[in-house]
Amino acid sequence: MNLTKFQGLCLLFLLLPVQLWGGECGELNSREKIVSYVRESLKANPILRSQLSVYLEVQTCEGQQCQTNEKIEHALHLLKMKEQERIFFSRGPQTPQCLVKNNDRSYACIACDFNLSSECRPFAKSEQVSKVQGTNLDMDDFQKLVDDTSQISCEEMENPQGVLKITNQISTPSPQSYDTIITYYELEKNVPLMVQFYNQNVLRKVYRFFPKYYVKINDQWLATVIRIRSVAGDEQNYLFETLVYVSKDTHNNYRLFTDPAKDPLINGVLGNMFNME
Repeated sequence: MNLTKFQGLCLLFLLLPVQLWGGECGELNSREKIVSYVRESLKANPILRSQLSVYLEVQTCEGQQCQTNEKIEHALHLLKMKEQERIFFSRGPQTPQCLVKNNDRSYACIACDFNLSSECRPFAKSEQVSKVQGTNLDMDDFQKLVDDTSQISCEEMENPQGVLKITNQISTPSPQSYDTIITYYELEKNVPLMVQFYNQNVLRKVYRFFPKYYVKINDQWLATVIRIRSVAGDEQNYLFETLVYVSKDTHNNYRLFTDPAKDPLINGVLGNMFNME
């Protein structure tokens, strides 16, 4: 992907005035209905799906690096099969490590390739982290959108433009956690556009999904570009940024398979992907 074009798209999206966004809550008039809608919409984030094989190109920067456009390049293969999960770092500072989850047991391995996990050690649940190494992408961030510990509401906006706003108020947040989460969804595709995380009315983190980079696979809209910024009140003055792209093959097809058995690179070895040495 041409980074200049991508940055231009980001700027255009940022310049959209918030007061022009909107949506109608329709029949989302109970907590159960709102949560059901959120759960269904979040399936558009491929990283959250319970079953897939996807190849990701990731760029990160922190502090002054972001201002000078000095980004660290990563490449990952994420394989999820219900209760099993494997993240292999094929390029970047974490290479050649992988993380393997096999039902209730999790392992960190320091010598891996696409289908082999070696020199592994188990770690306890207390040691498990939901954040992907080297990034600010945290799987638990999205769990907060459907947690029982939050009050959730659907708000109609003044000028509806087919965008729904849903607010989560966390009942008992810790001092370091988020107390308010605001999410915008596009009603036409039922997909997330932006998730804002606040602590004591200060914006702390923003996930952005870009309409142009949603693709439809097996009747499901899936995001192929995600941007995550850790901030201290202002999204433009960010402290850490992660850009996630779904990579493409030589035929310009996205390397994203909602059925891992259809991934040609691992089809023949899929049964061994969660074995460890």
